[in-house]
Amino acid sequence: MNNNIRMTKIDDEIKECLSEIIRFELSDPRVNNSLVSIIKTKTSKDLEHCLVSISILDKNKNDIIKILNKAQGYIRKLVANKINLRVTPNFKFICNKLSYITLCLV
Repeated sequence: MNNNIRMTKIDDEIKECLSEIIRFELSDPRVNNSLVSIIKTKTSKDLEHCLVSISILDKNKNDIIKILNKAQGYIRKLVANKINLRVTPNFKFICNKLSYITLCLV
């Protein structure tokens, strides 16, 4: 039970940190000119991997996902500077399926 609460806190902290980094610290105009929201983070128990589900309101969703996955090393370094964890996870960004539906409705 305590481990589950701990992982939830870690996921929430990573989610908040990634939101700040994507919004303010990435310098790629393709990412900055689109609306990117972090929906959910799921970190493995050993803190090695983190699956980040994002919503993108832009027509170039696949390009933005590729950019974020390519910059994951830099993003990982920024997260390590902000959050004090034993191990900083490797991030894998995936697009939330609901963002496709939202874009079709708009």
